Amino acid sequence: MIGANGTHPIRAIEEDLKRGINPDEAFRRHALNIRLGELSRVVEVFHAHDLDAPDALMRRIDPDRAPKRRNRNPFIQISDVPPERLNWAWRDHIVFGKLNAIVGDGDLGKTTIAIDICARFSLGGEMPDGTPGTGACGVLYLSGEDGAADTLRPRFDIAGGDGKRFFVIDENVDAPLSVPECIPLLETMVKEHGVRVIVFDPFDAFLTDKVNSWSSHDTRRALRPLKSFAERLGVAVIFIMHFNKKEAGTPLYRVLGTIGLANALRMIWMVAPDPNDDTRRITAPMKANITGKTSALAYRLEGVEGTDHARVVWEGATRHTVEALLGRPLDEEQRGERDEAREFLRGVLSDGPVLASEVKTLARQALVSERTLMRAKKDEGVISKRDGFGRGSRSYWELPHTTTNAIYVDRVASYGDQNAQTPLGDSGFTYNANAKNAGILCESADRATDYGDENAIGCQPSPFIGACSECGARVDGVERCGACVARERSGDG
Repeated sequence: MIGANGTHPIRAIEEDLKRGINPDEAFRRHALNIRLGELSRVVEVFHAHDLDAPDALMRRIDPDRAPKRRNRNPFIQISDVPPERLNWAWRDHIVFGKLNAIVGDGDLGKTTIAIDICARFSLGGEMPDGTPGTGACGVLYLSGEDGAADTLRPRFDIAGGDGKRFFVIDENVDAPLSVPECIPLLETMVKEHGVRVIVFDPFDAFLTDKVNSWSSHDTRRALRPLKSFAERLGVAVIFIMHFNKKEAGTPLYRVLGTIGLANALRMIWMVAPDPNDDTRRITAPMKANITGKTSALAYRLEGVEGTDHARVVWEGATRHTVEALLGRPLDEEQRGERDEAREFLRGVLSDGPVLASEVKTLARQALVSERTLMRAKKDEGVISKRDGFGRGSRSYWELPHTTTNAIYVDRVASYGDQNAQTPLGDSGFTYNANAKNAGILCESADRATDYGDENAIGCQPSPFIGACSECGARVDGVERCGACVARERSGDG
């Protein structure tokens, strides 16, 4: 990069040294215009003048050379921080030293375009929008879904990359590849194989089981060492991610996981179908606040004869916006927050009951207000269950059961009519006397009782096989329906 006075920064440093300027000052003056790949040449300039390279220079080359600052004031003056410009892997799209992402729904070619871009990095060639490459570099592609032999290799060959610079997971080697445990291995790839781009496809497949992806605290804690690694070694980290199922809200709320994850990313590109052309796809900037105005790009996936794969055919810039591609206006933030809370509940409760207090704690960490959480709980029909009695009891939340005919509304079970208000004896439930499928009434506690069979110990789904002997309602393998049994027990029959 040429400096402001038209002189190459390395030549400018050499001239400053000849004039007797302090080595630290000479490097500080021109550090902003020196690329990472040129740092070793700068060291040679200092050595040629029988001078040690400045600490600031050596820290950029190898962070391990930085002086230890333990037990010292953890703060420094901003004037002691050498200014640096963003180092773009692909101008206005992917930046070295930062966390980047490509997000979108399935079957839109996220992996295919990621491999196409990585092939260009391996060659140092022109990027999809025509901007020049920044020099060939190694790429580490970590896939949690696709096989190396039947998917990654064929697609990379179609893209025409340099296979000597494209690294994938060796499935025959057992190694810790979850974040953040894998960072020492990543550092080895950077230092020994020239890797400068690392892709996680999809990112959530590489999060350790200890990380709750719906907790902003957990997610940020897991990303912190990865972010530091990227900044120290100048590596562009790219996450391939999916959209959630929301249908409203600001675009960033569509990124799967907590909003804290989206906020930690510096560049986010989304892929979506072209609303005016079923055969075309669009990639548009969803988050690009570290750069200026950036245009969307159009592409098509063109099948390659004799293979089961496609190549990417880029078609240049378009006027599409993220909001238009997602088909929603910008003023639906409240609906988006409620939808996010519903998605949050489905994620947290997907594996079974969770303590209500724990759900509320995770919600606060995910920046979901209690009011929004309770509305989402009602929307999703989440069941509240209590274990034990008195002060020692504990409350759990769980998703509605889908394997029985019961309709749970907290501690109210109603067949055929969710709003039924007729009391069922002293059981604490309600029932609808006109229910058409009143074969089983289930307690929403730890056991379930079939009121048509006193010996039943649980609700088991089965087809209706008969009619109630008293009212004719359909019953599930019993003689009388639950409503008739209840009336008899309450003295009305």
